[in-house]
Amino acid sequence: MTFANLFRTSTAAACLLAATFPAHADTEARQSFSTGVAGTSGYADLVEVSPGSRTLFLWGVGSEEETSTTPWRPDVRHRGDFAAQCSYAVDKLGRMLATRDATFDDVTIIRAYVTDGRYSAGIYDCLDEVYADSEAKPAVTVANISQLAHVGMLMEMEVTAALPGDEADTTFSVYRNTETLGTWNPGANEVLEAAGPIAPSTSPAPRP
Repeated sequence: MTFANLFRTSTAAACLLAATFPAHADTEARQSFSTGVAGTSGYADLVEVSPGSRTLFLWGVGSEEETSTTPWRPDVRHRGDFAAQCSYAVDKLGRMLATRDATFDDVTIIRAYVTDGRYSAGIYDCLDEVYADSEAKPAVTVANISQLAHVGMLMEMEVTAALPGDEADTTFSVYRNTETLGTWNPGANEVLEAAGPIAPSTSPAPRP
């Protein structure tokens, strides 16, 4: 199959997908779809992001105590209480999104990590506190791992979000949030924003 035929086939498939599966929500930057293939959790199977959108990447957040002062060795809140740890992590993520005028409705995907597979359902219970009445539910992936960064953490979440771009986003630019959720995390970039098209690379001039 030639590239042109492959492109036409892929485009047709995308149009068929959009016509076949109803969207959860349609905003300027993102649109959620339920295909019925991945399950019945109520969260999106896939999320389409509009061209020119601003993309936010938030680092993983768990129940690290934001008032801890020992660099890179924070205390952990709510030891042994998965639901409380998850609620605290979601609260911090909401505040991180707000630094870029975003909300959970702008989130496209959530990746959650748990230290026990029995907590997987608890992730969705936790997210339902945020998305119970929302039509802009993201895609969600839950992974069971053996250990997180700090002893006592039972879960961690990282999110990616998309927001409408603006006319100023004509070149690729990056914003790094220098505020931190606690002095235990010196100089970290908790929120990374990328906007605008990536400028084409230029080849070096040939040697004479």
